[in-house]
Amino acid sequence: MKPSSIVKAAALCAAGIFALGSGAATWLLLTQPVGFQSRIRPLEFGPAPGAGETLGPEEAAADAARLAGIVEDCHPAFLDGYPAGYGEAKRAFLRDAPTAGTVGGFRTIAQRFLAALDDGHTGLRAPDGQKALDLEWTWDGRAFRIVSGDGLPPDAEVISIDGKDPAWLIAAADSLVPRENESGTLLAHDEKTRTSGVLAAAGFPRDGTVRLRLATSPGAIERDVPFVSPEPAGNVPVASAEGRMAGDSFLLTLRICRLDEALERTIADLKTALAGGIRRVIVDVRGNPGGNSLACTRILGALGMKAGSYGAVTRFSPLAAEQRGYLRTTGSVSHAPSNKARGNPGVDLYVITDEKTYSSAAMLAVWVHDGALGKLVGRPSGNSPSSFGDVLYFGLPHSRLTGTVSHRKWARPDASRDGEKILPMDVPVPRGTDELAYLLGG
Repeated sequence: MKPSSIVKAAALCAAGIFALGSGAATWLLLTQPVGFQSRIRPLEFGPAPGAGETLGPEEAAADAARLAGIVEDCHPAFLDGYPAGYGEAKRAFLRDAPTAGTVGGFRTIAQRFLAALDDGHTGLRAPDGQKALDLEWTWDGRAFRIVSGDGLPPDAEVISIDGKDPAWLIAAADSLVPRENESGTLLAHDEKTRTSGVLAAAGFPRDGTVRLRLATSPGAIERDVPFVSPEPAGNVPVASAEGRMAGDSFLLTLRICRLDEALERTIADLKTALAGGIRRVIVDVRGNPGGNSLACTRILGALGMKAGSYGAVTRFSPLAAEQRGYLRTTGSVSHAPSNKARGNPGVDLYVITDEKTYSSAAMLAVWVHDGALGKLVGRPSGNSPSSFGDVLYFGLPHSRLTGTVSHRKWARPDASRDGEKILPMDVPVPRGTDELAYLLGG
């Protein structure tokens, strides 16, 4: 072959390789969430603001406009225009925000706006000074009833709070708290109604003490209940995971979904138990707020099981590109779910959940249900099986409030059930009953 022909062939070959490479790169860019180094981290705006700090009208208006812009730029709910009810909520937000007066007041107005998205992953963190009543109660559909509290008789009906009708709290919670399903509504009514933000929105005090008037069998009594500062969500003072034998079962308690030494030790203990002939495994994710879903797939893998795959719509934005390293700043990509799961007939798996099982922990329950990998025990999560998530962090400069916004819409592995808002329990456990004791006793 002549030298000129060799050069021409080499050039054609190089051009072909370049074309294939360019085509592959274009395909990846248009169909995959391609990125480089992920920089996921909460933002810091100095000391956290106090709920009672003054916020001027112009400052509040600027933060409100910024918040609305972030949500509309990042959240996948806006890929097809405004979600139902959002336009009205936004108009009310922009109108009312300048009248907030304080950081706490602004957050209340903002949460009412964000609740229109019905997304438990999108919201503003509570400022310093956000507290909760030092009690537990439950809403029975007509009244609050005491579950526990210092000097409070269990099952007593709350007649009034500082002389006012407690039912106002339900209306406030319904307007401020995202409720993805019935369990989310129960959580809002039982827990969020104790928080100072919801109490203040309903016209009750947000600090100090409140006086409860209670109906008991001997007659009405009054008790003063103080506010306390609750532990932040995800703050786990003990090990993220631990395992132990409970009768003839191996009990794996997963308090938060985290890839750490505690999880690895627990998985090693699990494998030892399985090798020793243990067949029944209980995974307890009650109250688990989520975290890294790989912690859940690690557990399933140790059980000789394989979960299906969630589908997703990932939305690109400048904020997502900054924090996740995406190469695109606009548009979206979609991936279909797959329910190709593999169980292990040699393991009887039970997963215990409740209303506070959330995010990645709720995904574990969905994987087990959709893939028929085991049985669900307890009560359903307040997080819908198909839901928004995978948050980005943002801050508002004037109020100094920080928050999160979803940039992905997850679709559960079993696409035929995508519209279902709640997971059915194989072993339902009534509220007020310890789910683990119920299962072990059964």
